[in-house]
Amino acid sequence: MKKMLQRMCAVTAVAAALVCHSYAQESAGDELESARATLAQWVETQQMISKEKEDWQLAREVLPIVKRLLRTELERRSQPDLEW
Repeated sequence: MKKMLQRMCAVTAVAAALVCHSYAQESAGDELESARATLAQWVETQQMISKEKEDWQLAREVLPIVKRLLRTELERRSQPDLEW
């Protein structure tokens, strides 16, 4: 989870830097195009954050299942009567 938060912070920081950079270089005639580009970057950033959240949630759901399977396998292998 810490790694995911670090990635989200990094993505947000990059997006913020791009926004600041684009505003610093724009002229009056370029404001609309700059706003469109900024919005596109923001949408892309939000999509990346959403994907990370989905991946994290999936891993969170799968981890207990894997843990149970491994525990069951260890118990099965520790019984001397059974062959594997």
